[in-house]
Amino acid sequence: MRGDDRQHQPRLRRALSLATIVAAVVATVVATVAATALTAAAPARADDGEGEGETTLHLVTLRGPGTAGHRGEAPDTEVARRMLALQAAVLDSVDADAPVYQWTTALNGFAVELTEDQHAVLVADDRVALVEENAIRALAGTVGAPSEPQAPVRPRSSRAAGGAGTVIGFVDTGIDPTSPAFSAVSALGPAPRRYAGSCTDAPDDDSWDDTDCSEKVVGAQFYVAGFGGDQLRSASALSPRDTDGHGTAVASIAGGAADVAVRAGQHRPGRFSGIAPQARIAVYKACWSAPDPADD
Repeated sequence: MRGDDRQHQPRLRRALSLATIVAAVVATVVATVAATALTAAAPARADDGEGEGETTLHLVTLRGPGTAGHRGEAPDTEVARRMLALQAAVLDSVDADAPVYQWTTALNGFAVELTEDQHAVLVADDRVALVEENAIRALAGTVGAPSEPQAPVRPRSSRAAGGAGTVIGFVDTGIDPTSPAFSAVSALGPAPRRYAGSCTDAPDDDSWDDTDCSEKVVGAQFYVAGFGGDQLRSASALSPRDTDGHGTAVASIAGGAADVAVRAGQHRPGRFSGIAPQARIAVYKACWSAPDPADD
């Protein structure tokens, strides 16, 4: 938030609307999708020229639920093993290259480079529920500089409680764990028993290690293979750290700590509280910046 607060009221209303969606929907959807077991493999490369061998990245979803929806007696590990075996059979049926990612928790599927002919075969396969071509999806909303995350959305009254015992998952541009919205925490309540996420180390990024997680930020992972590590803006961090500001802003609105002093440049608009200040946060960085902002 910059300049006259009145000038930005529409923007604040949009941000609060986004926060409501995040708190109500992301906690349900992302907590399963983002917690899905992702197995990275070396991404296949598309042919340089045009023709039958040219490939594009696709997301392939097989029929039936992931392990989170399994209701039989078999343990999740055995169910996941069967899913991976089925995925291998489907990939072999079209002689596809190694998948870029595979998942088994929320859904049963994989991301893989496909030719047009391979795509057509999989669409007709009874074992396949959906085949989606990869596409750029622009981030919604407005952001500030990474050093000034959008915590300064000011509710009518400061919330001190809400969200205890829950973990909100965010698929976004990562997080700045040093923000006061996440570092000033208290009374979070007992840790959720069923949460199984973890905080990654990032050996290629000196600005992040697993100690950047905390009682508040309980999980952090990053996934770049689908976007392409060689397609990133030079300032991008190969870690869960947010170099854009969007992920930090959304996480602070939904689950930022209570009664945090707001600072936006030279402005001091008051105190801030997230919608669910006692919630814990899990970050899954899958949104990246490119040299051309149109490709973000």
